Amino acid sequence: MSAAEGGHTCGVNRRNAVTTHSRRKPSIRRHTARAVVATATLALLAACGSSGTETPVSGSAISGSETTPVTLRYEILDEIAHDDDSFTQGLTFSADGRLFESSGGYGTSSVREVDPATGKVLRSRALDPSWFAEGLAVVETTDGEVLQLITYREGVTVTLDPDDLSERRRTTYPGEGWGLCQLDAGTMAMSDGTSTLTMRDVATFAPIRTVEVTRQGRPVPRLNELECVDGQVWANVWQTDEIVVINPTDGRVVAVLNAGGLVDANRTSSAAVLNGVARIPGTTDEFLITGKLWPVTYRVRITPG
Repeated sequence: MSAAEGGHTCGVNRRNAVTTHSRRKPSIRRHTARAVVATATLALLAACGSSGTETPVSGSAISGSETTPVTLRYEILDEIAHDDDSFTQGLTFSADGRLFESSGGYGTSSVREVDPATGKVLRSRALDPSWFAEGLAVVETTDGEVLQLITYREGVTVTLDPDDLSERRRTTYPGEGWGLCQLDAGTMAMSDGTSTLTMRDVATFAPIRTVEVTRQGRPVPRLNELECVDGQVWANVWQTDEIVVINPTDGRVVAVLNAGGLVDANRTSSAAVLNGVARIPGTTDEFLITGKLWPVTYRVRITPG
């Protein structure tokens, strides 16, 4: 979420227009993959196959339980350099594998395209200094893919061209904006820092309905950055080590991934919280995970634990 999330705004260098970055090329640090057991409650899971190998996380294989959390685990495949000035608010892939990120901060907010293999910022657009950038989603519309950005308390959502980050249009909405993702052809899911998700129309951004997110019958507040995966909503929970997986129909948390090992490795300040998950196109079980002000983005495989 905002600076209120950790009392810190990022120090991203501002540009007055879209810029191409000539930062030093970050390196990818490969190492022996290790499995970390996570606490979970998902409905995206399947049992182990007869061969003894684990079935990848897949929306078609879901069945959740209100009382018995499903255990997910992550396996680190790669560590990719990440701009540690980025106050990450949104992380999202286009269908063709381009990676986009939004970074928040009054006077420092930006949207950038990032090389998913190296972490290098390929281009960046500085935003209105009166805005605090929040969630970012690649949205498929009747006119093709666009980027949809929401703002913290400014009540503005901006549609951007993914090819050059130019603004196409803007719309207003009431309340706060935290996370955003496209759930299906006509619907986006949006969080506002509470336990409520608002489903919004892709074409107009008008609210369609709301759903309260619950975990074993209790509300789950502080839902932050979102990723829609196979008809479900994956949500970072602000100031925790968890990513929860939500059934958007009834709001039940059907799985929980505990990423505490990644958080502990990057806890440089109270503001350096987990906040960024994006599934890698062409895979069913591989994701990028990062956080605010983290120097690393992790490529991980997520499987039932």
